[in-house]
Amino acid sequence: MPVKKSASAQEKAVVVCGRLNTDCIVMSDSREENTGAIRVNGAIGGIEASIKLPFSKSILNRWLVIDFLAKSEKRAENPLVEIIDQYSPEDVLHLRDLLLEKNGNLFAGHGGTTARFGLAVKCLQDGVWQLSGTDRLNSRPIGILVDGLRKLGANIEYLKEEGRLPVKIYGGELVSEGPIAISGGVSSQFISALLLIAPYVKNGLCLQIQPPILSRTYIEMTLSLMRTANIKLEKEGNNILVFPGHYHPEAFVPERDWSAASYFLAALYLQGMGQLYFPGLCLNSIQGDAQIVDIFSDLGMEFREGEKGLEALLRPKEKVIPSCLELDFTHIPDMAQTFVLLCLREGLEGRFTGCDNLDLKETQRLQKLKALVELCGGEIVASGSGLLHFISPREIKLPQNQTLKTFADHRMAMSQALLACQGDTVEIEDAAVVGKSFPAFWSELEKLGFLCRPA
Repeated sequence: MPVKKSASAQEKAVVVCGRLNTDCIVMSDSREENTGAIRVNGAIGGIEASIKLPFSKSILNRWLVIDFLAKSEKRAENPLVEIIDQYSPEDVLHLRDLLLEKNGNLFAGHGGTTARFGLAVKCLQDGVWQLSGTDRLNSRPIGILVDGLRKLGANIEYLKEEGRLPVKIYGGELVSEGPIAISGGVSSQFISALLLIAPYVKNGLCLQIQPPILSRTYIEMTLSLMRTANIKLEKEGNNILVFPGHYHPEAFVPERDWSAASYFLAALYLQGMGQLYFPGLCLNSIQGDAQIVDIFSDLGMEFREGEKGLEALLRPKEKVIPSCLELDFTHIPDMAQTFVLLCLREGLEGRFTGCDNLDLKETQRLQKLKALVELCGGEIVASGSGLLHFISPREIKLPQNQTLKTFADHRMAMSQALLACQGDTVEIEDAAVVGKSFPAFWSELEKLGFLCRPA
């Protein structure tokens, strides 16, 4: 039976001349206020639903910087800033607020993107700022970005530990005096931050990215959006040349978030059969996480793209159960938790590469995943080369009378909800943590027949 497409599923949000057209947005905000634990009771059997995904925060964060630099002298007239607080994940709201701050203390919370993009933009502006975050964010490395900005003449002081937040920023003109070499092996956001401000650097910017390059798809996303905003740039191998200029955003179609879609596609696989419809989601995406279509197709799922969205279908006899699921997360690191939990719930062996920087995310994701898997009776064996071998338990042991920790990581919360598939129950702390990328996650999950209630 086909998924019924409601009128709201046939609407599409468009930004014209850098402005979000609210007349064509039909989207519930659903900023869930539950700040305590949540008990998730899973569905039994097949599922059928239309899932309203958030806009991609990765795209919106980049476009917000582009829009800010293009119209920084006309902030009060720009409706994009006004609209973002209604339709965006919290991560985007934090970056917006930080960009608008004139002087003083800047607090990035847990947001690595907020800190990195905000730091780069503030170095261009006249003013003095102190930038910090939560203890976890302050412990994450930022030295590679600071070194790159200092090579452009930025005046940045470390206030505590070298290479870590907090920092003091003395903003002003940035000037490029030659190519800048930067490591690609820690965070692609360091590279994207420099690229986004590059048109406003005197003489432009030439980046020489040193391999290995992790999350290359996010760098390509940044370049694609810069081209959309009429910036001239050239890319040859690992070298990128951005010419000086000004952003002129003419048209922008925000994409629905493929990262968010992964949890529902994983649930469809684990439930064994069903049909999901994602309004506004498209296969021709600049998001690297769209690669999961290939993964789920190999697992037996069928995808049908229509004019207004994407349908995923899984028939019981077509579900593929591999002896070992082999995946490379080098360029899609945010998918690691989804597929580790899928393997754990399904009882699959897994061999995962490209997991080098998982411990540099919102939490030490590799350590936390290992602890969770062991709690459920499985094992993760990690090597120093970014290789993970997942050993499935003979029978999964779901935690009883225990609340699963999220460690302030939205992806830990959403991926752990998969443990409730096929009628099981899990309790997850800090339900509101999903707001960073998907404020309405729990209410959308209930469309699958799950029951999500405060614990």
